[in-house]
Amino acid sequence: MNKQPKDTIHMTHDSVLMTQYPRLICIVGPTASGKTKASLKAAKALNGEIISFDSMQIYKKMSVITQSPTKKEQKNIKHYFIEEIEPEKEYSAAMFRRKAEKCIKNIVKNGKTPILVGGTGLYLKALVNGLFEGPKKNDKLRQTLEKEETEKGPGTLYEKLKKIDQESAKKIHPNDIKRIIRAIEIYELTGKTKTEHEKNTRGINDKYKVIKLGIDLPRNELYERVNKRVDKMLRTGAIKEVKELIKKKLSITAKNALGVKELESYIKGDITKEKAKDMLKQNTRHYAKRQMTWFRADTDIKWFSSAEKLVEWVTEGKK
Repeated sequence: MNKQPKDTIHMTHDSVLMTQYPRLICIVGPTASGKTKASLKAAKALNGEIISFDSMQIYKKMSVITQSPTKKEQKNIKHYFIEEIEPEKEYSAAMFRRKAEKCIKNIVKNGKTPILVGGTGLYLKALVNGLFEGPKKNDKLRQTLEKEETEKGPGTLYEKLKKIDQESAKKIHPNDIKRIIRAIEIYELTGKTKTEHEKNTRGINDKYKVIKLGIDLPRNELYERVNKRVDKMLRTGAIKEVKELIKKKLSITAKNALGVKELESYIKGDITKEKAKDMLKQNTRHYAKRQMTWFRADTDIKWFSSAEKLVEWVTEGKK
C-alpha cells in the first residue's frame, strides 16, 4: 500500500466546516511534532474544546515530563483529560473511551467542536472504532493451557486457536503464546470468539464526522525537536518532579512515562546526568518512531508536513 503524499487531502475544506453529522477533529502525530500548538489554533478557529488522548498527560504531578498544556493554554481553551488523576492510579484505553464519549456528547450539545489531540493511538482507536475489553483473566485456566502447551509441544495451542477462531489466529504470530492463550481464554469464558466480540463492538465513528489530521515532520527535524524538548524538561524541573514521583507507589501506566526510569537512575546515582539525558533523548526518539508506525497504518489520516500547514488547512482551506 502506497503511503499517502504529505499535504494531499482527499476532501475539500468545506467538508470539515459543513456536514450533517457533528464534527470531530482528531490531530495526531508523534511527540514533539507540534500537536498542542496546532490543536489550540484549530480550537480557536472552529469554536472548539480540546480532549487529550495522551495516556500520560492524564496524570497529576507529571506536567514537566509529559509536557502537558500550560495553565495559560488551558485557561484560554477548555481542556479535558489533562492532570486529572493521581499517578498511583491505573489508566486504560477502556477508561478513556467511556469518559471521552460522554465528554464529546456534552461538547457537541453545547454547540462546540470537539478537538481530539494526542499521540496514544490505541486510545483514539478504542474511541473511534470500538474496543472489546474482554473478561477478567482466569489464572487457573491459563495455567492449564500453559501446561497443555508444555506437555503436547510447541504449536499445540496455536492449532487449537485456529480451530476455534481462525481470524484471530491469522493476526497472531504462532510463537506469541501470551496472545494465543488470551484468545482461547476469551472463548472458554464467554462462549464466543474474540473475533465475534470485536465485530459486535462499536465506536463513535457512526455518530460523528470523524476527521483525522496528522503531522509528519521530516525525521531530522522531529529528532531535533525531541532533543530540544528534553533539554527544556531538564531546565524546567524534570529532575525535581521525578524525585517526588519515585517516592510514590506509581501505577504501572505512570511508571512507564518517559523520563521516570531514566531520571530515577540518575537520582539514585547509577548513571550521570549526561547519560540520563542521552538515554531520555534516545528513548523519546524511539517512542516517536513507534507512534508513527502505528498512525501510518491508519489510512483515514490526512497527513501534513508541518503543524502550520495543518492549521492553515483547517482555518483557511487548501489553496
